[in-house]
Amino acid sequence: MRALWRRLGPVLPGLVVLAGLLALRVADPAPLEALRLQSFDLFQRMAPRPYDPDVPVRVVAIDEESLRRVGQWPWPRDRLARLVERLGQAGAAAIALDLVLAEPDRSAPARIAELLAGHADPATLAALTAGLPDPDRDFAAALAQAPSVVAFAISDMPGRAPRITASFAEIGPVRAQLDHFAGAVPSLPMFEEAAWGNGSIGAPSGRDEVLRRLPVVALLGDTPIPSLAVEALRVAQDAKTITLRASTAAMGLEVVRVGTAIVPVAPDGRIWLHFAPDAPAREVPAWQMLDPATPDATVAAAVRGRVVLIGVTAAGFGDTVLTPLHDRIAGVTAHAEILEQMLLGRYLTRPAWAVGLEGTLLLVLGLGLIASWRRLPALVAAGLVALAAAGIAVGAFLAFSRAGLLLDPTLPALGLLLTHGAVAATAQWRVESERRSIRAAFGQYLAPTLVARLAEHPERLRLGGEWREMSFLFTDIANFTALSEAVRPDLLVGTLNAYFDGVCDCVLAAGGTIDKMVGDALHAMFNAPLDQPDHAARAVGCALAVHRFTSEFAAARRAEGMPFGDTRIGVSTGGAVVGNFGSKHHFDYTAYSDVVNMAARLEHANKRLGTPLCIATATAAACPGQVFRPIGRLLLRGLSTPLETVFPEVLCTAPAAAYAAAHAAMCRNEAAAGEMFAALATAHPDDPLARLHARRLAKGTADGDLITID
Repeated sequence: MRALWRRLGPVLPGLVVLAGLLALRVADPAPLEALRLQSFDLFQRMAPRPYDPDVPVRVVAIDEESLRRVGQWPWPRDRLARLVERLGQAGAAAIALDLVLAEPDRSAPARIAELLAGHADPATLAALTAGLPDPDRDFAAALAQAPSVVAFAISDMPGRAPRITASFAEIGPVRAQLDHFAGAVPSLPMFEEAAWGNGSIGAPSGRDEVLRRLPVVALLGDTPIPSLAVEALRVAQDAKTITLRASTAAMGLEVVRVGTAIVPVAPDGRIWLHFAPDAPAREVPAWQMLDPATPDATVAAAVRGRVVLIGVTAAGFGDTVLTPLHDRIAGVTAHAEILEQMLLGRYLTRPAWAVGLEGTLLLVLGLGLIASWRRLPALVAAGLVALAAAGIAVGAFLAFSRAGLLLDPTLPALGLLLTHGAVAATAQWRVESERRSIRAAFGQYLAPTLVARLAEHPERLRLGGEWREMSFLFTDIANFTALSEAVRPDLLVGTLNAYFDGVCDCVLAAGGTIDKMVGDALHAMFNAPLDQPDHAARAVGCALAVHRFTSEFAAARRAEGMPFGDTRIGVSTGGAVVGNFGSKHHFDYTAYSDVVNMAARLEHANKRLGTPLCIATATAAACPGQVFRPIGRLLLRGLSTPLETVFPEVLCTAPAAAYAAAHAAMCRNEAAAGEMFAALATAHPDDPLARLHARRLAKGTADGDLITID
């Protein structure tokens, strides 16, 4: 189970994200749908449908100029009658009115008589209006003479059912997913009976009020109803029946056939609109069609053989919709857009297999990413993911622009990015966790400063060194061999661990780097890897701290009956080469120089001198503010010239002036020097320097302060 967890642990967040995204694809919540629609809108803005002026669709626009010339809206029905008559006479293939004419014309004489009924004799009013024309009757007559289509507005409120002129042939379960409406606001019955067709308008836009799809057919109660565009196309072809064919795979409508036009639709009966940019050639102003001065030939050239839509395009009338092209168009223009697509045979479709393809693409790419995360460097993986996401977006756009396919690039592309983000974040967390573990582990061997420096600058983990001025400290336990023979190994190990804990704490507190521990000895260095201008003072302070700790530690062990010896310490300062030395398989961060060996020899000299510390004068010279007493000139093995050494004043008990006088006399080889040191040693038996020189001079040495160390 642990092995399985180690393999799955790093990729588990990625798998969770991938599974969550696939679940979202199935649930398809509103935010995901909105993101998908925004991508489709972007494609439309990048590749709008080019307008073809030869497509036989025109809009007779009731625009601002028409209202200025003809009169305010609504126009009397006799004017609409004249407009329909002239368009019919000019040879329009179909005339569809994007207008709901649900009430009688208020300007009709009969309507005016009804309004005056309470102020005049009804018989008189009837006689006055009997011979006057009725605009509604005139308009109905015009509708009957031309291939006309009137409109009814669909709604969710019950109302009078409109008269459906078209008949429907259904093949398969076409009604399973059709849009369903409860009621409608139809035009007047006389208009419905006179017109050659009756189509629906007023389908709602999306949640964001952007019109992307319109129903071609829908259900009003249990009755199939055509849209205004479909009905206009049917009338233009003089077709009687609209054929609906279902898809057994999608369990809903798939194709609507109107005459010779075969229209692919979604199962809910809607068609995606592929909008064209603003096309002035599509519109003909209504006033021009009504103006007697406009030649019949001009009118015929504009509308003959074309499907004509009549609608209000003047600003301020509210019949406008927002499109994916970020512009507002009149509702009648949207119907014209659908008609153009149906006559050109160019459609936007979102096939039933699109969801499966998008989910499969996300699954395959996501699993491939998760499976390869160990094999690819982070930058390479990120680059490949970015390329894959870009490829998905480009592929979806090419499918849109070349084949009219609506494929969602957002879920696979963003899903891939999110999955990569989860895997990368987990990998980064693991790297940081491993770094913390490495720091914690190597912190037991190296100074935290060194570990931090190496973590920040891994390039330093290479073979090579640099020359630096450094200070070195060596420690050793006196009579350790005897101790190891007298104490059980398990007890000795525990004691040494506690001993080194304390000594290492002293070194690290002083900012030193623990070079190595060999047996009972410890080697430390200062001024590497970090710059420490006061490295000599740090080394001396560390030596004093180690002396205090080890003295108390040894006393406590001896009180327990363990023959634990005193710790001897040597400190030196000078130039050294410091860096990583060894082989490509194993190397140490250490320093090499005679100064390093000198610190080791000074530590060993303490055995001969009887002192706990021995410090080179070069170190003391770099410690301003600290006071030292001279020990003497030591002639160390391997050195041709004596080395001057000192001892910290704080560890001396003999008076400084008396010691200085005795030391000066000794350097001059005066006979009185022996008596002076003997007196100091007697008065201060715990002063190591007084004892050292009293013993030497008592043996009759004549070398002054020169001491030979074997």
